[in-house]
Amino acid sequence: MVVQVIAMTSSMLRAIRSTLLALLFIPMACDTAPEKEAPVAEAEPKTVETTNTNAVENLVKNGRQLFAMGKLQQAEATFRAVLELDPEHKQAAFYLSLISERKQRLSANKRWSTGLDEMIYPTLPMRRIGKSSDESPGAKVYFTPPGREEILRKLQTIRLNTISFDDLPLSTALKQLSEATKQRDPETNGIVFTSSSTNANVSIKLSLRNVRVTDVLDAILKVTDAQLKYSVEETGVAFADLPPAPPPELFNKSFNIDLKAMTNAFDSLIGFTSSQAPVEKLKDYFMAAGVDLAPPRYLFLNETRGMILVRATQDELETVGAAIDVINSPPAVPEK
Repeated sequence: MVVQVIAMTSSMLRAIRSTLLALLFIPMACDTAPEKEAPVAEAEPKTVETTNTNAVENLVKNGRQLFAMGKLQQAEATFRAVLELDPEHKQAAFYLSLISERKQRLSANKRWSTGLDEMIYPTLPMRRIGKSSDESPGAKVYFTPPGREEILRKLQTIRLNTISFDDLPLSTALKQLSEATKQRDPETNGIVFTSSSTNANVSIKLSLRNVRVTDVLDAILKVTDAQLKYSVEETGVAFADLPPAPPPELFNKSFNIDLKAMTNAFDSLIGFTSSQAPVEKLKDYFMAAGVDLAPPRYLFLNETRGMILVRATQDELETVGAAIDVINSPPAVPEK
């Protein structure tokens, strides 16, 4: 009986022990269970190619502006940076060749105009956009509008191997010139040329080689008999008729004249008749000296006071004064 009790007791103790051990190891197993790794989000691919393209475009834009402003060193460094990013960039290589050519011209003390200040017929006003740090205090910096600045640059940099017009109407010649600039422009945009001339008989005949576009424009003005001008605008180059010249400014001036000496002088001159009035004789005398006193110019003679009043230009008044001095102080006649 006692043995059975002991056996039962041992069995119970073993069961309790197993239960306790199970209870103890269950939390430990949970604690030591391997944690699942959180899924790592894949990084989005960087658009390296897009970034490089934007950088190249910004550098090219800055380089063109520096080139147009005449800052050759900075422009050259900018375009070389473009080639580092894109060794096949055609515009950068083109501008570097232009910079090299311009440096050679400047070193040889030859005139090279950027077109910003030396165009023959600039019609659009400059506009102030700020002040650079290297300028003296209070100095103003002026630039042309971007579109016009681009046209000015192309007029100076695009060179044509040959260009010829054989008695072509102005509009036709300008159309051919526009097509020629497209072929030589790295950007293939060329320059738009227009004409508002009312002279239908304007014809152009010329033949040039290895010239800039600005040289062609100057040649057109020289070979035509029409009074033309051209102006550089934001969208292209416009030809038009020259406005009529403003009338010369006239001034009044009085002169004293020896009437007796005047009469003696006119009597000795061929071409004057006694029937002519003294005023008419004076007008003919000044006409012979190169001064036409027809209206709006005029001449008034006061025979009582021996004074004449003349209205003419400054240069003409000086000529009249010299002619009157000849009358008032005739050359001495040598004694026999």
